Amino acid sequence: MIRPTRADCPMCGKIVGISRILADELVIQLKSSIVLLGPWQYYPGYCLVVSKSHARELHDLGAERDAFLADMSRTAQAIIEVFQPLKLNYEMLGNRVEHPHWHLFPRYADDAHHLDPVWVELAKADHSATDKERLQMGPTTRRKTADRLREWFAKDKR
Repeated sequence: MIRPTRADCPMCGKIVGISRILADELVIQLKSSIVLLGPWQYYPGYCLVVSKSHARELHDLGAERDAFLADMSRTAQAIIEVFQPLKLNYEMLGNRVEHPHWHLFPRYADDAHHLDPVWVELAKADHSATDKERLQMGPTTRRKTADRLREWFAKDKR
């Protein structure tokens, strides 16, 4: 049962307005989630996996939880196989947006801050337009990055 129910929730807004999401943001729609290319492509391949159902905590998803976790795991595999990072960081916080969503941050060998949480570097975007632009830029266009992930999903027959 898919339940995007909160009018004040930005993630529910994405689910309800999925037809308006641009191709450089929407990677794919999966069984229980949508996969969005995250804004911080300083970490090439960074994605958000957003549950199609609103809940405050992961356990509140009930029977949908397993499918949501499977979607997250499949997306993680796509990021790893397509972009070949050194490591993938998985984060599900909910401090700012109380809607189940995973942040999947690929970490690379040339990342000068590889031992720090990504949020330390990303906090700079709140104080500097130059840092914000640097952190949003990837090695290629957002569309090409999203297309590479879509190609992986098209070949993966799960």
